[in-house]
Amino acid sequence: MKIESIAKLLCPRKSKVLGQVKRASKLARFTSTNPTPGLGKESELKWPQKGIITKQMSFATGSILTLSFDRSIGKEVALIGLASVLIALMGEWSIPLPFTPVPISFRFQTILALSVLLGSKRAFLATSLFLIQGMMGFPLFANGASGLAGLMGPTGGYLVAYPIAAFLVGFMSERSSLPFFLKNGLGFAIGTSLVYALGMAYLATFVGLKQAFLLGVSPFILLDLLKSVITLRLLGWMKRRPS
Repeated sequence: MKIESIAKLLCPRKSKVLGQVKRASKLARFTSTNPTPGLGKESELKWPQKGIITKQMSFATGSILTLSFDRSIGKEVALIGLASVLIALMGEWSIPLPFTPVPISFRFQTILALSVLLGSKRAFLATSLFLIQGMMGFPLFANGASGLAGLMGPTGGYLVAYPIAAFLVGFMSERSSLPFFLKNGLGFAIGTSLVYALGMAYLATFVGLKQAFLLGVSPFILLDLLKSVITLRLLGWMKRRPS
C-alpha cells in the first residue's frame, strides 16, 4: 500500500498534506527536466513556477508541523497531567487517624469527580500518572510515603484500586442511560466498594482480615457516603450551570 493511501486511512488531513508535497515535487521535477526554451538546463525556474512550489511546500511543511504538535493531543496531555496534580494536591488535605494507617482525605472523591468529568480513559490515565509520580519519589501517598515502598505499604491496596475504580465510574457515567444522579451514584458505590475490597484485602496481609475491616473500612463508611453525596451534588450543580 502506498504512503498516501496509508496516510489517508490514518488521517485525512495528513493525506491532503502529502498530496500537496507530491504535487509540488512533480512540478519541480517537470520544470527542471523541461527548461524554458532558450535558457538551457542550468537556468533557474521561472518566478511564477517558483512561487507555486514555494506555496505548496510552505503549506505542506506548516501543516506537517501543525500535525506533529497537534493541539488536541497537547490538550489531552495537559488535561491528564493537571488532573493527576489535582489528585496529588487533594491528598495533602488529609487528616491522619491515630488508630489506623488510612487517613481521611478528599482524594478518592476527587478521583470519582474526575471520572465523571473526564471520562473513563482520561481518569484512568490521570490516576495512573499520579501513582507513577508517587513511585518516582514524590511524597504523595498516605502519610507522605513515596516510592515502591510507599506503594507496597499498608495502604497499597487502596492506591492500586484507584485507577480501576476511576475507569469503572467513568465508563458507567459515559455509557449508562440512567438519570445523572442515579447512574453516577451507582458508579460511586461500585467504585468505592472496589477500593474498600482491594484495600482491605491487602491491609489484611499486615493486620489480619478482621482488623483490616475495623481499621480500613468501618471508620470511613458514613464519612465516605457523606463526601460522595456532596461530590454528586457539586457535579449536578456543574451540569446544570449554564456554559
